[in-house]
Order: sequence, then C-alpha cells, then structure tokens
Amino acid sequence: MKKFFIGLVLTLFILSLLPLVIYITYQNTEEVDVTESMQEEVEESKAIKESKFQESVIEEYPEINMGTLPSDMESSSVEFIGTWENDSVGIEQLIHKMTHQKVYAEYKFEVYELSEEHIDSLLSALKESNSNEEVEYYKEVLNKWKDGDFSNAVEVHNKVWLEEGGTIGKAERLLTPEEEQDFVERNFR
Repeated sequence: MKKFFIGLVLTLFILSLLPLVIYITYQNTEEVDVTESMQEEVEESKAIKESKFQESVIEEYPEINMGTLPSDMESSSVEFIGTWENDSVGIEQLIHKMTHQKVYAEYKFEVYELSEEHIDSLLSALKESNSNEEVEYYKEVLNKWKDGDFSNAVEVHNKVWLEEGGTIGKAERLLTPEEEQDFVERNFR
C-alpha cells in the first residue's frame, strides 16, 4: 500500500509539471520563430541595400563590369611598400587588386598589375616583416604566383574581399586566358 501511494504521488507530481513543460516549449518555439523572422528581415534589408548600391554603381560607372576601370578610377600605380607591421592593410589591398587580373567577379573597382616585379616587391616587404600566420599565408600565395601557379586566386581574392567587408564583386572563377588577355589589354596596355 505504501508503494502505491508513493507511485500515485510521483505520478501526480509529474502530471502537474506537464503544463509547465508544454508552456516552456511553446515559449521557446515562439522565440525561435521571432528570431528567424527577424533574421529573414535583416537578410532582406541587406539584399535591398546591396541591390540599390549595385544599381547606383552601375548608373555612375556603367563600364565597370568585368574590370574595365572608369576614367576617374585608374589602375593603381603604387610605389610601395612598408612591412606587414606598418602596412598590412596596404599589402592585402595590393594583393586583392592583383587578383582582379586572374578572377571573374561581376564588379572590380581597382587593379594592380600582377607582374613579377610587383610580386617580388610584396615578397620583399613580407620577408622584412615579423612572421605570423597572415604573413606566412601571403608569402605562400605570392611564391605560388611567382612560380606561375594562380589556381588559388579566387580563394585569395575572396579572403581579402571578405576581410575588407566586401558585399559586391565576389570572385566566382578564374578568368579564361582570353578573358585575362582582354583584361590586361584594357587596363595595363
């Protein structure tokens, strides 16, 4: 009989908790729905802003597609360079601009010719820099480029592009040799 009452009390206790469990579960579901809804609104807002920005860029610079530079955005001719410690942003920006010669991106805003001289200049700056993960990454990238291996150009472009807060102009693929030749002719010759 004692076991029966203990079982009954435990059963009643568990049943009394059931409405609380249902209430808490419902509240969490509602929070998730609200959070997902808010996230969707934020994403939609970002997409609208990006679309408006793209439209304004296209209106102001209709020739910008595939890397043709508007006349007031000439190709960079930077006599550079400091070390990573005093100019990491400048080094990354030059590498980013150099990738434009090798990658297809819907929009490209500035270029820096990807030449052996420029690669050597950047490598020299990085060799004089204190070693860290980023310095070693860019040394490896530039050494591959020096050897003629540009297979990492899309990855490198998008890494720097994201770090710079890129919203339009993500690299999608490497340019074909014909596309690259056309790009070089239009921007550097």
